[in-house]
Amino acid sequence: MHFNAIGIPAFILCVFNFSSIYADSWSVTQSVTTSNPLLLNQHNATGSTIQSVNLINLDQSSGVVSHAEQTLNAGGNNVSLIMLGSENSYQSVNYLAASEVVSATQNATNINEAVLRQIGGSNNVQAINVTKATGGLGVQISNLTQTVSANTLTLDYQGTGSGNIQAGNFIEADSISTTPGAVTQNFVVTTLNYTQSGTNNLQAGNVVIKSSASSTGSVTQNFTAGNVNANFSEIDPLTGSIKAANYYAERP
Repeated sequence: MHFNAIGIPAFILCVFNFSSIYADSWSVTQSVTTSNPLLLNQHNATGSTIQSVNLINLDQSSGVVSHAEQTLNAGGNNVSLIMLGSENSYQSVNYLAASEVVSATQNATNINEAVLRQIGGSNNVQAINVTKATGGLGVQISNLTQTVSANTLTLDYQGTGSGNIQAGNFIEADSISTTPGAVTQNFVVTTLNYTQSGTNNLQAGNVVIKSSASSTGSVTQNFTAGNVNANFSEIDPLTGSIKAANYYAERP
């Protein structure tokens, strides 16, 4: 696994609290507050590179998150995530990966303008909040709330790549709790802009990717936007790409 360095031209207050009850079961609190714009740049990354502000990355065959809190308070500043030519990589503000997530919250709030931009590259995931739980048995995500709140959010893909995902909130799992409301995504913006090229790419406020048609779970996806500059819930017949408010299906 490779990790790109993060350059952040901002004053940041970070709070990290880790505890483990038993082997590879973790309770983690991560909190970041910025007083200036936040910028993450990822260039030509390959091989499952992960770049994030708050990051929990446990063994996806045995790692258990008993409780996690990941928070970004942007302080009314801008947040920019830029990927250039990356392949099979991740970029986010809050990133959580484990075999099982018992309880977790991911919050990114008080953002003025958030820009997620990819230029070229394929099979990348770029999202404010990312949670992955694909390796465990039984229910992989029992309780999870993801929240993004911003004045303006722009999802911008440029180039000829394919299989990329850009989202406010992103979940990937095979089995999610069937209890209504236990897994919730909240996406709240005043203005949402979509710009897209390439093939078989996905842009959405809230995204849940299930690995197969037999995957189970109940998810609540809340999407609120005053202005949307795109024809969303649209599949481009020429490229196979999708723009949506909420997306819950297998990967395009």
